[in-house]
Amino acid sequence: QQTAGSTSADDDVVVGGGRASGLMEHRRGWEVAIVTNGFANRIKQLNENFPMTTNLAISVGACGESRLLVGDEHTASRVGSGRIGVLATPVMINVIEAAALACCEHLLADGHQSLGTQLNISHIAATPVGMVIVATATVTKVDGRKIAFAIAVRDERDLIGEGTHERVVVNVDKFDLRVQDKIRFLKDKVV
Repeated sequence: QQTAGSTSADDDVVVGGGRASGLMEHRRGWEVAIVTNGFANRIKQLNENFPMTTNLAISVGACGESRLLVGDEHTASRVGSGRIGVLATPVMINVIEAAALACCEHLLADGHQSLGTQLNISHIAATPVGMVIVATATVTKVDGRKIAFAIAVRDERDLIGEGTHERVVVNVDKFDLRVQDKIRFLKDKVV
């Protein structure tokens, strides 16, 4: 028998305001759920049923690119990131991610894909409607499931963006199960 404030080695401590079955307690102002075995067993089962491939066939120096002819629908004033009719930063980010995908997605094992987890990008020059931009993503490091890229984005005249991007490789089935758990949580929350 457990009481609030006690945990066993088999319990998971989940910090935050989420719903969980198990004991609830407060630690240093955080609501903490003590989930007895259920959550830990679920994660263990996911890991056993959907193994992760960490031997990536991606080499440092691999490169991908993506192009976009800037149209009115790609401007800051249209996407809500500003009032000026030039290439919007969120659209440039989309082209950057497409370049990273072009570099590595076709090299991943079946049932795996990469997801963007980090961007550190400077948007340093404006691009008007009618110009083509080209984003280039070059692999700088592969560490387990993480892939790091150097990014350069140019229009027909200038370097317009640069920085770094990181992606992590996931097992699609395992990832989808976690998303479905969140969807169920949302449905339970509404009811």
